[in-house]
Formats: sequence, C-alpha cells, structure tokens
Amino acid sequence: GNATFLIDAAVAVVQKYYADNLTSVGWSLDGAPFESSGSYISNWQKGDQKIGVMINTDENGCMLIIDCPTCR
Repeated sequence: GNATFLIDAAVAVVQKYYADNLTSVGWSLDGAPFESSGSYISNWQKGDQKIGVMINTDENGCMLIIDCPTCR
C-alpha cells in the first residue's frame, strides 16, 4: 500500500529525516536516489521488504508519499 502526507517543511529537510532514520534502523538504499529541483525519490530495502520514498514540493511545504509494495 501507500500513504500520502502533506508536511510543512522543505523537501531537503524531509529527505534527510528519512535517510537518517531509515539507515539507523537497518534499511539500505536500493539504487541511486533521483533528485531534481523540488523532487526526491529513493528506494529502500531491508531483507525482503522494500519501500519507496517520494517527496515533492507543495505550495505549503512538501508532499510525502511512502509506497510499500511488500508490506503485509
């Protein structure tokens, strides 16, 4: 499934939060992240679990989408 959140913060702040926290609990980047002006996409893996983190600029901060195709 997936979840979408609107966050009152810059893309870079949210990206750093997820990168720091996912790494600290054993998740690893699965490939190189995609970054462009106002957008960030990264895929993460831990064992057989995978998640995608997509962050885009929004008029009030940013929109965060977490996609978890392997969540049970």
